Amino acid sequence: MTRTLLAFLSFALLATPLHAQCTLQISEEGIIRIASGEERTLTWNAVPGASSYLVEKLIEGLNDPAAPDFAFGSPYTESRNFETRTAGSVQVKHSVLYKIRFRYIVTALNRDNPSFQPCSDDVLYVVSPDEQLATTASKRIVPIVGKTPGANGANYTTALIITGTGLGLPDDNDPATPKLYRGRIVFRPVGTAASENDPSIEYELDGDDTVVYDDIMASLGATGTGTLEVIPRTYGHPTPQVDAIIENHMPDSRRFGVRIPALWGRDLLDRHQTVTFGIRSVTDNRLSVGVRALGSGFSGLILQHLKADGTVVETTQRSAPAETTVLYSLQELFSAPFTPGDRVIVRYTGFELMGPSGTRFGSPGGVVLFLTETGNHFNNPNIVYRERMNGSRYDEGFDRFVVY
Repeated sequence: MTRTLLAFLSFALLATPLHAQCTLQISEEGIIRIASGEERTLTWNAVPGASSYLVEKLIEGLNDPAAPDFAFGSPYTESRNFETRTAGSVQVKHSVLYKIRFRYIVTALNRDNPSFQPCSDDVLYVVSPDEQLATTASKRIVPIVGKTPGANGANYTTALIITGTGLGLPDDNDPATPKLYRGRIVFRPVGTAASENDPSIEYELDGDDTVVYDDIMASLGATGTGTLEVIPRTYGHPTPQVDAIIENHMPDSRRFGVRIPALWGRDLLDRHQTVTFGIRSVTDNRLSVGVRALGSGFSGLILQHLKADGTVVETTQRSAPAETTVLYSLQELFSAPFTPGDRVIVRYTGFELMGPSGTRFGSPGGVVLFLTETGNHFNNPNIVYRERMNGSRYDEGFDRFVVY
């Protein structure tokens, strides 16, 4: 019995093919903490017998904003995968608005060989938030407002309307509960870089509240022209809806004005943007191209004057100073006269320089491009801007919950 059993076991061992141990190792392991925007290169070795490598990127929410702003169920996760035929590398770079985890898993495979035993290795990157981007993404921006006298007895003022979007309804049982919509209203004068000393006031409201400032510039104690920003407290405080009304108060008590819905910062986080403005007339109004560069960094404008048939008449360049609103008169930008049907194309490009160990120099955070029209007779104001038609908004972190 014993000899028969030993003979059977020996035969079974000889009949079973022996496989080499599959070993895959990536260049970084464990938990790696990096800053938003920092770049790393993840590599892995070639595994004998493997015909492909599956790379999985698991996005895992961490320190997610609390309800009721993002009450959509379980914690946020997402998986993005790709497969490659050769051992290689993948670039790791994530710009995030709040702390978030990215787990990378690399698995060696041979789908044509059922006896091949896959092996894998993984690393967890914990990416800290970029507070500047988070602030920019959450704010509402009115490109141009003002309180200033004008020609022919014009007198410009600006009203502001802030409305909750239904989140954070008040608790009738506890009227002392802090309001969810809280933040600052800040005025950024034309031609000066944004500063903590810029005129500002606090605001707060609940989801069913509307606050009206009939003369927001008077409330701010400011005069002149510039950009208005409504900046929520970051991380968990929602962004209200914002509208401005710029009016010309005439000496005979008549008013002429235009309502301007505020732009949302998260739609503007793009280093490259192009807009086209059609020209109606320059004989009875004054036209200026406006630019509000968001974030620090290095950026510029390329502007073109085109005829209605697309012929380029003239091209010029201007700077876009960081965190500054500037206005360029069309007459100063271009020497050739405009006719109805002409158009102006404005291209904005921001640059970001990378130093050693992923250090960033400059952090352009997008731009607001707009056109101002002011009537020569009544000095009636108007503003034209283009919303992005196919922008991805911001695809990693805080705002993903709102968009998708």
